[in-house]
Amino acid sequence: MYTIPLDENNDAVYDVPFDLDGVYSVGVVVGNAEKTGGFQAYSVTVDLVPFDPLGVGDDVPAFAITGNYPNPFNPSTTIKFGVNVGGPAQLDVYDIAGRKVRTLLDANLGAGEHRLLWDGQDDAGRSLASGTYVAQLRVGDQVTSHKLVLAK
Repeated sequence: MYTIPLDENNDAVYDVPFDLDGVYSVGVVVGNAEKTGGFQAYSVTVDLVPFDPLGVGDDVPAFAITGNYPNPFNPSTTIKFGVNVGGPAQLDVYDIAGRKVRTLLDANLGAGEHRLLWDGQDDAGRSLASGTYVAQLRVGDQVTSHKLVLAK
């Protein structure tokens, strides 16, 4: 919950500080503790604009795992990542002890934004235990990683 101060015209602008990709509904509660008495009318406008966490816009994306949603997850999560050069790519998932539990991707990719679904299972199709896992993306000599939390 956030308290957003009003300006002299009783207006406010608030940018949500996280990616809403994958969110299917948003709620807004409007209240004014300084008003007393009867019914008050409010007007709320919600503008949805593209989220660009890396500031790459329409340019070549940065090489990064830009997140996963939901996180924590159960039973599955979508991993988002950007590849700035095309070529052979591998995306593996490791447990917190550093053991590889799943290869999600081992293929040639073009430059751009990509998404993969992970079902919380290992390479043998077994459901993994609750805990922290690390997704590691490797393209050429570039390597990046991101923590994923499986909560059952």
